[in-house]
This record gives sequence, structure tokens and C-alpha cells, in this order.
Amino acid sequence: SSSRSSSSSSSSSSSSSSSSASSYSSSSSSSSSSSSSDSSSSSSSSASSFSSSSSSSSSSSSSSSSSSSSSSSSSSVSSSSSSHSSSSSSSSSVSSSSSSHSSSSSFSSSSSSSSSSSSSSSSSPIAPTPAPTPAPLFPHASMVDPVFAEASGGQVVVVTFANGLPSGIDASSRVVFWPGTAGVALDVLGSGFSVVCPSTDALGTFVGTVRDAAGGVLATFDFAFKRSPTVSPGAVAMSGGLVTVTFYEEPAGYKSNPGNCKVVFGTTPQAGTLGVLPTNADGNLTLPVSAELVPAPAQSSPGPYLVYVSCGGAGPGGELSTSITYVRMPSVTAVNPEGGGCLVFSGCTVLVKVADPPSTVAGAESLSLGVSGPTLLDGASPYLEVLQLSSAEMAVRVHLPAAQTAAPFSITLAPAAAVGGFTVAQMTVTASAAVSAPFPVVQRLAPSIAPISGGVLVTLVAGWLPPSTRRALPTVTFGGVDSASVTLSYSDDFATEVVAEVPAISAGAGVTQVSVSSGGASATADFKLTTPGLSVSCGAGCVTGVSGGTQATLDVEGFPAGTSYLVTVGGNTAQITAAVSGATDRLTVTLPAYAPAAASTEHAVWATVASASDASVSAAVELTYREAPTVLSSVFEAAGMTVTVTFDQDTNGQGAPSCLSYFLLTVLSAFGDAPKCVWTSPSALTITLSSGATLVPGDRVPFIMGAVSSLDTLSGAGADTQLTVLAPDVKQAPTILLMGPNGIGACDTASLTVEGTVGRGASYAWSCFDNSGVDALIRSQTGSSVSIPGMALPIGIPVTISVVASNFLGAASAPSTIKITAKSVPPPVVSMALDPEPYKRNQGITAFASVVLSACAPAGADSQVSFSWVVSEGALPLPAGQAVLTAEGSSIYIPPGTLKGGSEYHLRCTVVDGAGTAARVERVIRVSSAPIVVSLRGGDRLAFRGSTGVTLDASQSYDPDQCGEAAAKDGTCASTGIVYGWECALSSGGKCRSSAGSRAVASFGALSVLSVDLSQMSLEGESHVDMTVSARKGARVSTASLRIALAERAVEEVLVSMQAYTATRVSFVGSAASGGYSWSISGGGGQ
Repeated sequence: SSSRSSSSSSSSSSSSSSSSASSYSSSSSSSSSSSSSDSSSSSSSSASSFSSSSSSSSSSSSSSSSSSSSSSSSSSVSSSSSSHSSSSSSSSSVSSSSSSHSSSSSFSSSSSSSSSSSSSSSSSPIAPTPAPTPAPLFPHASMVDPVFAEASGGQVVVVTFANGLPSGIDASSRVVFWPGTAGVALDVLGSGFSVVCPSTDALGTFVGTVRDAAGGVLATFDFAFKRSPTVSPGAVAMSGGLVTVTFYEEPAGYKSNPGNCKVVFGTTPQAGTLGVLPTNADGNLTLPVSAELVPAPAQSSPGPYLVYVSCGGAGPGGELSTSITYVRMPSVTAVNPEGGGCLVFSGCTVLVKVADPPSTVAGAESLSLGVSGPTLLDGASPYLEVLQLSSAEMAVRVHLPAAQTAAPFSITLAPAAAVGGFTVAQMTVTASAAVSAPFPVVQRLAPSIAPISGGVLVTLVAGWLPPSTRRALPTVTFGGVDSASVTLSYSDDFATEVVAEVPAISAGAGVTQVSVSSGGASATADFKLTTPGLSVSCGAGCVTGVSGGTQATLDVEGFPAGTSYLVTVGGNTAQITAAVSGATDRLTVTLPAYAPAAASTEHAVWATVASASDASVSAAVELTYREAPTVLSSVFEAAGMTVTVTFDQDTNGQGAPSCLSYFLLTVLSAFGDAPKCVWTSPSALTITLSSGATLVPGDRVPFIMGAVSSLDTLSGAGADTQLTVLAPDVKQAPTILLMGPNGIGACDTASLTVEGTVGRGASYAWSCFDNSGVDALIRSQTGSSVSIPGMALPIGIPVTISVVASNFLGAASAPSTIKITAKSVPPPVVSMALDPEPYKRNQGITAFASVVLSACAPAGADSQVSFSWVVSEGALPLPAGQAVLTAEGSSIYIPPGTLKGGSEYHLRCTVVDGAGTAARVERVIRVSSAPIVVSLRGGDRLAFRGSTGVTLDASQSYDPDQCGEAAAKDGTCASTGIVYGWECALSSGGKCRSSAGSRAVASFGALSVLSVDLSQMSLEGESHVDMTVSARKGARVSTASLRIALAERAVEEVLVSMQAYTATRVSFVGSAASGGYSWSISGGGGQ
């Protein structure tokens, strides 16, 4: 390494250096600059128990004769390009002496690190002292805000000149922060400029320069780079742990208590002390100091805690601080199988709730899913979707393919990256979901009636039976009598189809059981045996409620003339109220009540007409008994704005009736001043709450069932009941944004306000982890705004204000934070109002800046105020030349499509007042990844069951993060990377099958356009098939379905598709205290 030292003297002077104190190298160096008439500066190594692993640079400002220097501005500029530490009398006198010493005991020095202290070390704007004569060769900045930056870079610095922007400075100029480095771009701002400072390994105070394209100096300014203390690892468990703390500045209280230094975590000091800190030969503290194996104490609440070194009980010192995050380990709080649970041979979904999810999880893309247990069918892959995510709770829906056995699923959720200080294994949670073997069931029986003489061929399809083979045929019995002829059509894990001949039944006519058995399991169904030549059919009143009492008309044929009849329904006698004889005898009967053995929405009950003199001479017909609707659930929706009452069947409810039809007036008040009731489907009544609502989860509300019956009203009304209103499984976390200024004067007050959607019962928790005084001031506040006087803030040291919002459902928002710095030169107080989250690619975003001049603003501040906006990609600021969007004025609009889904953007507004004082406000915008939009052209349709080609087109599906709707529809943008999959389900509940050979389950290619050959499917007795397409891209999966109704003859294909698109969109933005939404489309003639 080459020796670099600079000296300047007006008389006899000398400068000397020894050892490594005067050598300069990029990886391990120590540099010093001194000027003296009778003294020198030196650095040496000590033979104590501390050894140096890397050297450091220390710069101090002094006016003593032993180490001071001053030179003209021209000397300053030239020295700044060749020396690591420079001095200049044109602005502030900077002279330095350095010595280095390192320890290898419990303290260690990090490589290539520096530490500096300067007489002008403040993050607030300062006015450097006027340069003495001779006058500077170049204009020197009158104000720099801030005057130092973190060595990691990325901070916006505003440089202002008292006499206006120096000549020659424009957008092509470059800023050089320290000697020998490349310049960075600047953005011109009125009488100065802003610049994003780069990262550096060099610490200390430098004279920065503004240069033209040829490298000529146009202006100068003073600036310093410092490094914040560090804690490694940056996170520990709630019980604490061992960490390494490295600090680069002398701790507060060190000089008076050098042997009693402790690391403080929040307000709790470590156990014990750091012991004797390493010093150099002169007795000065050697920096940086790395204290290893420091015991971080346990804390009661998770979150960030301020970390600092305190000697003798002194408070936090220094201008840069650090923090450590206490982490509560994630845990599974609930596992809820949906839709009846997981069954063998059927796919299912499971809702998994996780408390305290890792902070590294931002969505499905940052989660890894593991599934083990049963073997999966057809090599299908599980996937997940994140339904709710906050710092407190995460709800994940796991989609599990069909299992081949009843072994439970073991589900693991792991973050793609662990929180620093932990392993992925420590952050992984495991859940278990049971898999049940479905009870065998007869899915299809055709015909379901036969004469006792037998001889009729019956087709049976039984689901979930163990597979059979033609060498081991299933057994089929009718009324306990084996069928002598059983033919196996197909048999697999899903279903078994056989054709069996009904044997002769000696027991006589009546309702019996048909059973198909295989592998020790059986499926049964009712089967009716009749006397040959006799029949009965129901002409009217064939459906009734379980209470009976209604009239039914039965038409009887084949009985001898003059027969006296006996009618029973479900074993109970039905009274014959009228009988008309003829070729067909017509009986009018009063149906008896029916007491079902198990609850169901409807029951098929045999009505038997027999000869009163010989009960074995009979015929039967099936009647339907309906149970009255019952309430399955009453649940708040995710945001708590509505309650949905769900019934066990389709009801006669429709439209928007008065809520008084279902609730007493005294009860209705719990839903608010003017609630609205709307039947969103025949089986769901949705109540929209209004202002004044007091209803909360767990409340019991009487519900009037008098107006609710089955869809056809034949069930009769149900009994009044009590609703227990439940909280939703997935709660919509409030979305909030903390608004307020980033900088104020000591004579000002920072007014902070929360904006966003929180919901009823909003409560706010305020905190400030890095300043205990400010934390005490705001922690007791629960409202949506707080005020912080500037005098409560330390000058030049930013404090972090955080707020979390929660609502009556217990849903909590992610913390919203803002940093506020009190400035010694009061800036304009700037606040930004920004549209609340979530932010999406296809939606525009508007931001407004408001300015209030400081109460201590200098003269002329109100003469003119200018605004400039920069939107750049990434979480850190970039110069305007690299911006995604720039704007002038007090607001900015970011058009739809400007920002990419799944990306972060930095938004900043810089305001300059008439006095040239600048202030800025910054925000980070995180754009959500939008779900894949699946489009099935044409929707539901009618098709001939023998059709050879029904085209299903999902090619207009698109990724909103890649293409806008209009561009996807007109073909100007094609989404890439979408993988398609198709499934087909029968109306009877089974899977679609081939009609040939082994009747294999139908499979389809991964195509966006599919041609379905219905003629090659086994569709006997089916009324329709349901086709479902899934579109997957990475962790995002969306589905869409359509129904193909099956016709017995060829039909014209008529599809209804949305083909016209317009750029006009109408939407309601904001929140309403009461009321609902109603949309309509009208055209010519009011239609």
C-alpha cells in the first residue's frame, strides 16, 4: 500500500508517520493527516492482550497546536482527490490525527472498517462557518441535509447554495463524495440539488465536489460517512440469546466510566458488563469494537428493540443507532378441513392458521409446501394460497390431491428464507389432516323397480368399493337373494359398475334392498319389488313436508275391478279420502307424517297400494318428503361488514325483503340503524350492517323462520331458532398507512394520522422502539392520530413511529411506520397522503403532498414553494434519471400498468421553500401480485351427448401482472408461463370416463384450448358434465368451471361471450358507514 499523508504549514513544520498509521490500502488501512510546527502524529501496536485483526481509520477535529492544519480552498480540493482525510479552511476546518489498536480477546475489529467523529456531525441541516479570506475558488454549499449518511448508502441528500445554483451545474453534472471515486448523478432542485449517496467502506468527513463532464470542479460541500452499530444475529427468540455487538463511536459515559459498559436491549441491560474495552497506546478507545457473546435478555413482547452501549448508566449516545428483533416462533393454531374433510380418492382443501408467521414471508411465493403421508393419485402436486397475512397471523389454504389410502396428510409450511439468526427448520411448522375412507355408496341404479318375478337387468354404479376383477366379481343381491348373472363393466379406485339380473323374489312385493359387495365392503340402496301386471303412479301432491297432512293423487292400474285398497306410506297408513274407479283407479289420500331416521333435506319414501284382502298383491311408487330448512351457520364475512346466514338447502327466499321478516325490531338494532337483508342465493341470506351496529362474534340472535321454507314451499316453515354469529375463519386485516412529515423544526409539532380501512371498533396501538421518551408520550394513545412536539425529539436523530390497527373481529394490520427527524434549521413540514393498500398493477395510485411552513421558518420561506416527485423501482431511492416516473406539482398520479406486480417502488417528494430550505417525504409502495384471471369463452352450454367435438377455450386467460385486461383480450399482449389443467365430473358425482375398454377415467392435455369428445365418454343416465380448468403460474392458481348440459339430439351451439371492451371503468372508492351497493346497465329505450 502506498503512503498517503498531507501536511501544510506557514512556518517550520514537520509531519511524521510510523507503522501502519500512515499507510493506505483498500482492505485494511489506517490513514491520518496532521500539520504542526513542533509535533507529530504517530500510530503503533500495543503488546497487550488485544491484537489487531484489521486496522481502522479515526478522524478527529482539533484546534490544538499538536495536530491542526488549515489551507485554502484550492488546497482543499486538490487534497481531496489524493488523500483519505483532508482539511479545508473554505468551509469548516478539518484536521485529524489517528491511531489504531485492536483487541483479539472478547473484542474484535471488523475488516476494512472506519470510524469518525467530526465537529459538524449532525443529521440536521447545518450552515457551515463562512470561509476566511482568501475567498474560495468554488462556490461552497450553505446547507447540507443531512450532513452525514450511513456508509451503506442509499440516502437522499439535499445540497443548497445561499447564492443560488452555481453556474454550470445541471443534470449532466456528477457528485464526487470522497476522493478518487466515480461521481453519481444529481437532480437539480431550485438553488441546489439532491443526490442519492453511494455506499462506501471509507468513514470520515470529506469535502465533496460537484464536477462537470470533463471532471472540472463546479462547487464543494462538506459531508461525512458513518457506520451504524451492528448486532449479529439481528433477531433472537423471546428467551434471548448470545449476540455480537459492533460499535463505531465512543459510547455515552465512556470517559467517566470506562470499566462499567453494558449493552442495553430496549430498556433492559445485559447481564454483567463488557469488561475492559480495548484502548491504544495513548489510552484512547480503539474503534470499532466488537463485543462477542453478549447475552441478550428475554423480552415479553415480540418486535424491534433499540440496542446501544451505555457506560455508567448513561442513555443512548451517538447519531446512528441499531436494533434487534425479538421473534416469537411460528405455531399452528388451527387446522380446518373444508367441504366435509379429506376422503380417499377425492381431492380436498385444508385451512391452516399460523400464529406469528416469519417476517420473511410476503406471500405464497415465499412459502415452501411439503406434503407427505398417503400416496397421491396420478402424480398430482399439492399447492397453497395465502388468504391472510399479518405479523400476528397467517391463514393458508392447502390444496391436496386425491389420496389412495386413508393415511393422514402431514403438511409442512416453511419460509423460503429464515429470519436472520434462525434456520428454516426453526421457522417451519407442521400440521396434520386426517383422511377418511368414504363410505361405499350406490351412485346410480337404473331401473330402481322390478317385478317379483325378476328377469330385469339393472345397472348399478357403486362408488368407493374396493376394486373388483372379472375373476373376482362383486356380489349383487336383491332382497337378500343373489343375482345369478352379474357382469362387470369396470372397476377402479373410484367406482365399480355392474349389470345384474333381478332374481325371482318369493317374499313378495314391497320395498327391499339391493346390495353390491366387494372386498368386504358393501353399498346398498332401496329397491322396489312389484306384483307383475300391477302399477301405481303419483299424479299430484307427490312432494310434501315431513309433517304430512297434504293430499296426494295415486293412479292404480292392473288390480281387479272392485278391489278395496290399503295405502301405506313409509309403513304408516294413509287415509283414502276419495276413490274413482275406471280403467285406471284414482285414489286421493291424505299423506301421514314421516319421522326420518336421519336428518336430510329430503327423503324418498315408498307409497304402497295393496289389496285390502291380500297385502302381497301390491304396487308402489316413490314420494318425496321434504324437511323444512334449518340454519347451518351465521358468520361474519372477512371484513365484518356483513353477516351471512346459510341454510341447509335452497329456500323460497329471494330479493331484498325487509329484515323485519326475520328479526324482531328490538333485535334488529344490533345490526345498526338501517341494515339491509338480501338473498344472495336461495340458500344464503346476507345482512349488511350499518352505522350503529353493535353485533360481535358470539352474540345470539333470535331468527324468525315463519317466512322460510323449501324452494318449492312444500316443506312448510321451520321452527324459529337462535343464530350464534361466528367470527370468520379468515379475517381481512385492516390496511393502513401512517401519514405525517419526515422532518420538522424544534418549534413545530408533527401531526401523524392513520388512513385506510380498519372497520368497526377500530383501535390503534402506537409505539416508538428507538426513543423511550417518545414511546412514553404515544403508547397510551388509542386513536387514529397523535401529535409529537418537536421539542420532544432529539435534534438530528431520527425516531421511528409505528402504529398497528385492529378491529372488533380481532384482525390486526401490519405495522405502518414513519421516521421523523427534528432539524436545527427548520424545514417545511411536508406530509404525504397516499392511496391505501393494496396496490395493484391495473390500478392507478394518487399521492398528494401538503406543506406547512415551519413556525421558525427563515424570512422569504413563503415566497415560493416547489415540489418534485420521483418514483423508482426498488425499496431504495434512485436519481430522477433512473426513475419509472417523475412529476412536478403538489400531487402525482401513477397510471395503471406503470408498476409491475410483485415489485417494490420508492416514492419520494422533495419540497423547497422560498428560502431554499428543502424537505422530503418518502414511502415504499409494494405492488401485490394479482391472481391469474381465467376466462372460459362461452360459459355454460347445451351439447348433444354424442357430439365429437365440444370446444372449450381458456386461451384468453391472462396474468394481470404481465398484461392488462384489454391487451390480453385484443391479443396485443400474451401472458407467458401459464400451465393449464382440466377435470371432468359427472352429474351423479363421479369422474368422467371413457366408454371404451376398461372405462378409464378421462384425462386431458395441458392445453389452453380443449376439444371434448362426448361420444367417447360413458354418459348413460347423466344430465350434465362439469368441466373445470385450472391456470397455474408459480404459486398462483386460479380455476373456472362451466356446465355442459347433455341433449338427446344434435343442437345448435350458442355461446355468449364478452367480446367488446372499453377503457371506461366505474368503481366506488372508499368506505361507507352504511348502505349497500346496487349496479345496473341500461341501453336504448331504457332497457
